[in-house]
Amino acid sequence: MKRQYEPQNKGYIALLRSIQNLLKKGELSLSTLGAYILFSFQADWDRSHKYYRAILPDDLELSKIWHCNKTTVYRNRIRLIKLGLLETIEKTTYFKNLELFKFGTVKTIANHNIGNSHLFYAKTENELAKMLFGIAKTHKNKPDKPPSL
Repeated sequence: MKRQYEPQNKGYIALLRSIQNLLKKGELSLSTLGAYILFSFQADWDRSHKYYRAILPDDLELSKIWHCNKTTVYRNRIRLIKLGLLETIEKTTYFKNLELFKFGTVKTIANHNIGNSHLFYAKTENELAKMLFGIAKTHKNKPDKPPSL
């Protein structure tokens, strides 16, 4: 089924520096990490759309946009699905968590210096929301300055 879409070339994403830690497991190569970031560029970011989080262009269209072989796109997509960073729902590939590419989320996580924040990428948006709520709640209960003695 062909869906109408506009290739995304405008806008921006935010990245946690800890995304580099996804490479440490050895399952994710530098080129696959690059593909993951490129897939995020083509996902539907509008929550009001039916295909929010979906990567709408097919492998052939992405290979033309990225000037690479169609099988390179396919292999990277399948690898990212196996790693739990992308998921397939009714033959459409979706990001598990586009929130981790949004400025507000990245700023919140970075400000709280969470050591294993690279593990958040495989969480669903609902799981991440619960974790961020817990972080905000913990931060709210901490005093800004240590009490003086």
